[in-house]
Amino acid sequence: MKKIVKCIIVVFVLILNVAFFSSNLYSSDKKFSNDNELSAINCLMGNYVCCINDAYQQRYFKSNIIKNMDSEVDTLVIASSHFLQLSLDDDNKKFLNLSLGAATFRDKLNILGLLELCKIKYKKVIFEMDIPGFIDVGLNEPYEFAPFHKYGRYLMNLLDGKTTNDDIKIDFNNYYLNNYKDIPMWNLSKVYTSSELEENMIYYKPNAAQVSTMPNNFNEDVLRESLINDAYGLSEVSMNERAKNLMTKLLYYFKYKNIDVHIVVVPRPPYLYDGCKMNEYKIVKQINEYVDIVSKLFGYEVTGSFNPHDMGINEDDYVDAFHLKSDVVNSVYYIN
Repeated sequence: MKKIVKCIIVVFVLILNVAFFSSNLYSSDKKFSNDNELSAINCLMGNYVCCINDAYQQRYFKSNIIKNMDSEVDTLVIASSHFLQLSLDDDNKKFLNLSLGAATFRDKLNILGLLELCKIKYKKVIFEMDIPGFIDVGLNEPYEFAPFHKYGRYLMNLLDGKTTNDDIKIDFNNYYLNNYKDIPMWNLSKVYTSSELEENMIYYKPNAAQVSTMPNNFNEDVLRESLINDAYGLSEVSMNERAKNLMTKLLYYFKYKNIDVHIVVVPRPPYLYDGCKMNEYKIVKQINEYVDIVSKLFGYEVTGSFNPHDMGINEDDYVDAFHLKSDVVNSVYYIN
């Protein structure tokens, strides 16, 4: 009799759990959502999910992708917003895109540190080398995305040969604040197929790459002016030695773990590269030289260049004043 009662209780609990999960997976009757993990699980189950294009949201979403992904995957993308839409395989057991908007070198270290802590194995990483990665942006605290510091700090200590703490608490909490109270639940938890995508939205594919149905906006004057001012500000900047040393140690880390690396470099739009004479910038020359040296030293392949003319890129290839169109990214950076 006791065994029968136990069986009934177990079955009842299982039914409750299934009912709860199913209702959260497809429900649209709730008004608001603050569950990045739910979105990540929906995504990994093979669905398209809506994306709030906010830097914090991306970081918590991608963290929950790491939490819930398989323990092994063939290829990962670690890059900035330039590669958010890179989608080499729809099967998320083979390919996952862990790129982040406004990603600094520290952001990339944070993601890699979290992968290490979660004991995720991967055979290949498509790794972006960009100007912010060599000028110490985000390496020193305090830092805008402080909750993710500890993962990057863990990996930096590992790279520096310092004692690490394997008991670091991993947080996968959400970051929906008052700014997002007007976003309905169905926009965040509803699942889509590729044929059901609505206009003027941004989605995550099952491999965590973004797909956008937003209109092109290349001639946005405010963004162009801001980018030009930022580019001029880099004209006298040199490569930071701490950043360079960390980057080199990271490449040795990949080599030690038998992880193949494909380095990617994103071109600047012609109006920016030519107008600001970026070919004359010290930092651009130094990075070009560094990429050439390490690619030969480690035997890593390189795709891309800061110079758009080297790649046959023109202004028609851009979706806005800084980012290449999705089809261009997936054509130019089609990496096997």
